[in-house]
Amino acid sequence: MQRSKTLFLAPLLFILSGCLIGDVLGSGNQNELDDNRAKWLDAGIANYTYREDRSCFCGFVGPAEVIVANGEIVSVRGFWQDSTDVAPENFNMFDTVIDLFDMVDEAIDRNVHELEVTYDQRLGFPTIITIDYQENTIDDEVTITATALIPGTN
Repeated sequence: MQRSKTLFLAPLLFILSGCLIGDVLGSGNQNELDDNRAKWLDAGIANYTYREDRSCFCGFVGPAEVIVANGEIVSVRGFWQDSTDVAPENFNMFDTVIDLFDMVDEAIDRNVHELEVTYDQRLGFPTIITIDYQENTIDDEVTITATALIPGTN
């Protein structure tokens, strides 16, 4: 009986150790960030429109169209209720692509509990950022998706 437990547990431990290694070495590392930031900067895109959706316990949740000109947010339209324009004094609640890279960089520097990042293969910008800042803290997680990016649309 002892031998059958060992034969069962050995592969299970191997699989679990692979998952843990995958979490540590997976997306969210500095080299991956640097490579993708360089790809974005090489593309030279300063004007673009994209859809940002932030999911967190941070006061604002929901999708919005963010318009960026010369690297700065110039317009935001929310896709909640009546698709209203966001007042310029609230643009700081949204991000440029550079802001998204900086958010990932800060999470790496802070050695957060969990960080997963998916990058656009062609342009390198982060398309999904998931951060859990501290292991046993409730409601400190944030997920940001950046989709439908259209370069040069201003």
